[in-house]
Amino acid sequence: MSKNFFPAIELAHQNYLQTGTIRSACSSFFAFNEDAMKKVSLSPSTEITLREEINPAQLQAATDKAIEVCPYIAFDISKRGDIVHFHKNNLPLVVHKAGTIKEFGTDDNNRHYSVVEYDGAKIIFTVSHILTDATGIFYFVQAVLDFYFGEEKTFYQGANKIDFAADLMAQDFPLPEDYEPKDYKLEKLFVPPEINSSESGTMIETFAEIPTQKFKAFCKKYNISAQIALSILLAKAVQKTHPQNEKIISVRGPVNTRIALNLPNTFQNASIPHIFLNIEPRWLEGEFPAEALKSLKEDIACQCSYENLAAFTNKLRKFFTTKDISQRNAMGMAYKRQTDVFASYLGNILTADTFAHIKLFRQKISAAYPLMTYAYKCGEVLVFQIIQSFDNPLYAENLLKVINEL
Repeated sequence: MSKNFFPAIELAHQNYLQTGTIRSACSSFFAFNEDAMKKVSLSPSTEITLREEINPAQLQAATDKAIEVCPYIAFDISKRGDIVHFHKNNLPLVVHKAGTIKEFGTDDNNRHYSVVEYDGAKIIFTVSHILTDATGIFYFVQAVLDFYFGEEKTFYQGANKIDFAADLMAQDFPLPEDYEPKDYKLEKLFVPPEINSSESGTMIETFAEIPTQKFKAFCKKYNISAQIALSILLAKAVQKTHPQNEKIISVRGPVNTRIALNLPNTFQNASIPHIFLNIEPRWLEGEFPAEALKSLKEDIACQCSYENLAAFTNKLRKFFTTKDISQRNAMGMAYKRQTDVFASYLGNILTADTFAHIKLFRQKISAAYPLMTYAYKCGEVLVFQIIQSFDNPLYAENLLKVINEL
């Protein structure tokens, strides 16, 4: 990487400093049509209710200061062919009353692709998924809240680093010549049978909360990571919903690859690679067997290695470099359809000091996959969020039962 990869990263950074423009094949993954580019309602939204009414002037000052730390939040976006380009936008990101902005990139919002709104005691942050991933969004949210409550510094300090402008798909990551990633794709796997009968556009959300310590104790009891634990809980809920199921339940989850790929400061979406945990129905009866836990831990360790994540990213890069449209479509469908069951453990979203000021934290995410579960820590509380694109309440009800049981 030091021979070829990092010199190209440094060139991209120098180009950004000189022109204010960043080319991003990686972010192009999310700019697949006009609605994905423009509609605010299709992007991730974070709603934070404070324990006091919002002071609009104070919120504007905090937002202005946060943009200095997280300048990518204020970037303009254009598309040249299939590739996204970010452009430095020096116009202010104006704080609005809730419901004012419906589209990104318009004069109403100074052509920004981020929106900060307020309503009573609530702040709503909506950031285009083209700009960044959950990590980049929470860097900004943390910065705004830190400055709103009078802090001098915030967590993210990467804007002046060489890898700030790094595009993870601008070039192939180097790999050993003989490296061949293990394929976790299954021919026969569980698919929610309700998908075919679901109405287009349906989305159902369910939330549940438990003490963080109880979830930690569950992970410690079985000596497993939080991502494995969440995947097991979701698989148990699926099996409880369809007890006659005999197919493996494959649970996918995104990986923040910044550390593994040696680009810790990039603002660009670094969570496109997914890991897959294949859980057999027989493991879900009673106590989870030790050999199954061992297998899942080995699988996740293998998939989170530099080699596997680099190979995964290189493979997705071909999506943009191939000129064969049919091949590109096949690659996109293969990525999307590998499994419809999704679990993501986000961990600490904000600092404990910040949560002292927060009454309620909620994220709004569209149903990119038919059955999705997130878990994130809000201080001493762990929040489970179940998102479905079909109308069967048993999945959420059974997940709550499984959580209570375990």
